[in-house]
Amino acid sequence: MCLLFANYKVTQAQVEPSQGVVVGATFSTTTNLKSVSTVGDTFTGRISNLNIGLTQGIIQPDFTTTDSQVKVKVMIEGAFDTATNEMTTSLTSFLPTTQPFNTAPFYYTGSETIANIPSIMTDWVLLEVREANNNSVVVEQVAAILLKNGNVVDTNSDFTNGNIPNAGVTFSNLAFGSDYYIVVRSRNHLAVMSAIPITFPNTAVYDFTDNVSQAYNFGSNQMKLINGKALLFAGDINGDGFVNTTDKNIYTQNAANFFGYFNADINLDFFVTTDDLNLYSNNASLFTIPQLWY
Repeated sequence: MCLLFANYKVTQAQVEPSQGVVVGATFSTTTNLKSVSTVGDTFTGRISNLNIGLTQGIIQPDFTTTDSQVKVKVMIEGAFDTATNEMTTSLTSFLPTTQPFNTAPFYYTGSETIANIPSIMTDWVLLEVREANNNSVVVEQVAAILLKNGNVVDTNSDFTNGNIPNAGVTFSNLAFGSDYYIVVRSRNHLAVMSAIPITFPNTAVYDFTDNVSQAYNFGSNQMKLINGKALLFAGDINGDGFVNTTDKNIYTQNAANFFGYFNADINLDFFVTTDDLNLYSNNASLFTIPQLWY
């Protein structure tokens, strides 16, 4: 069997299939390789059991930058509900329709927005992909939607008629078939990085909730296990990678605030109360790996 999935470029001349089936591919005019007949034309797809008859030249993979779906699942401690093993959605009436990571310490300038907050949304998260050979180097960031079941999805996902989208966030600057680390950042939880580099686009969802070992360096100070789910540690209210007195001071300044979207609202119930202080206190003095510090 011949099984390839990549970008392909016609490098010399015309090509045509002699037999086989093309699955999941898109072409310039029709779903037939004969439409890819000009030198330099490209297409993306999966070719299975296909013998390609060459009339003049050659066709070869073109591993250039392209859109890739990064499939991730993650959960945060503050919103985790042990009764359902999912996260709460108490903030849906207060969640912003524009990504909230445009302030310190993230200073992310993306323009992601969502027209309507879906009822299954827990919060926003900021995804990063990092170089496999140097995981201190950020290649690209995208703000995305965190659903109550842990799926991280694009802002343009289909939420109609109660649909729960599969995990998947589109990145535009990744080299097809290359390996990258995945980082997930939250407004008020310690960030996490994947244990290993992942080849994108990834067919299988990278599920941080499976075990703390899904996090870099065996999950040290990145996740905790509750009810069999690995969760991001709560309490990093300013998002700098540390749970410390700076976060406690922010909590104190916001104590008793209610009916709003506050970073000090660690359990995401739209109130800043002692419940949030307790979450902070349980994780005080923890910090994530140095690569993720601000």
